[in-house]
Amino acid sequence: MNKAVAAALGAMVGGVLGALAVILGYMRVYDPSSRNWDFVSPILVLLVAVVGALLMAGVGAHTGVRLATHRAPEWRVVVPVGAVVVTSPFALYIFLFVVLPRIPARSSPSTTAEIETWRAHVGAPSPGVGLQLAHSIEGCVERPGLAFGGDGLVMADCANFKLTRGDRPDPSQRRGGDNGWRWRVEPAPPEDRIVVYADELLGGNPPVFEVWQSKLVVTRAHPGAPAYIVGTDLPVVQAYRDCLEVAANKARLDGTWNGDWRTLVDIVGRVPECPNMRVTVHELNSAGNHNIDIFVPSLNGTVRIAYRPSRLAGVGFELVVSGNRRYLMDRNGRWHVTTRMMIATEDDPPPLTCELRPTVPCDEGR
Repeated sequence: MNKAVAAALGAMVGGVLGALAVILGYMRVYDPSSRNWDFVSPILVLLVAVVGALLMAGVGAHTGVRLATHRAPEWRVVVPVGAVVVTSPFALYIFLFVVLPRIPARSSPSTTAEIETWRAHVGAPSPGVGLQLAHSIEGCVERPGLAFGGDGLVMADCANFKLTRGDRPDPSQRRGGDNGWRWRVEPAPPEDRIVVYADELLGGNPPVFEVWQSKLVVTRAHPGAPAYIVGTDLPVVQAYRDCLEVAANKARLDGTWNGDWRTLVDIVGRVPECPNMRVTVHELNSAGNHNIDIFVPSLNGTVRIAYRPSRLAGVGFELVVSGNRRYLMDRNGRWHVTTRMMIATEDDPPPLTCELRPTVPCDEGR
């Protein structure tokens, strides 16, 4: 083989392998939740990958020429250079997440005067703001079985919440635009959780909120107090089902319903069995379900569910509630819940008692 062609092929193969070794190696060890990843890592990884590609390209070209002339590669050169390229991701990781965090941040911590100005601006911590943060971060919690505590509880795309993270304070905290609410990851049996709390400098006795790994949002009057669920639609859905059964029995007796479970949902808006709720039934959708909006004036809110005839027995009906936690009320009136990205089935476990009876602490029975 021509030496020029051999050198070109060797350089190309070596360059690709060098760049891949750096990029793939670093992907195994990087920490996307660190602020250093946002500001430094992409540039350094690219530079190290380029250097690794150039080094390996040189080694590849040299090796290609020697092979073309029927000589063995100079392992005294190939092995050290390859070792440097392969270990460079780990050296880069140590620099970014061990050495660099000890270097003072470019933005200095807030001064006492700035903190006092910030406290005066924020005032007393608003529980509504804390609850909003809890609900916002709820969608960033990994599903059970996919993460095992620590930072693994928070998905990588939660990086936009890093400014409010309490166990990794950011220099921008306690300045303008900071509402004073923080969050931290807290391993705690039987499942890990994210705790949302107010900055201690704001004082007062605001409640704390928790987002459990099972996507349940609860509140405590103070750390260590009983945990109560924050908002649950299941009692409303349960009441609607009870009304629907009364309506079905009445309609069957007076002859206004023929017993076809596919049409039962159509009579709900025409009977007075549910005086405390207003029900809107939508057209049958492509999945064979009716979406139903239940407006409860006392709660000033609307609950959307799906009604469908039972798919197992052909008798009775099922109610489906979607969200981060997905529920199914089966034809026998039993509840089931899942955090998978699909409708719950009769094989799924029942929800916690507090989801059906909000006055019961969610800690009970766990």
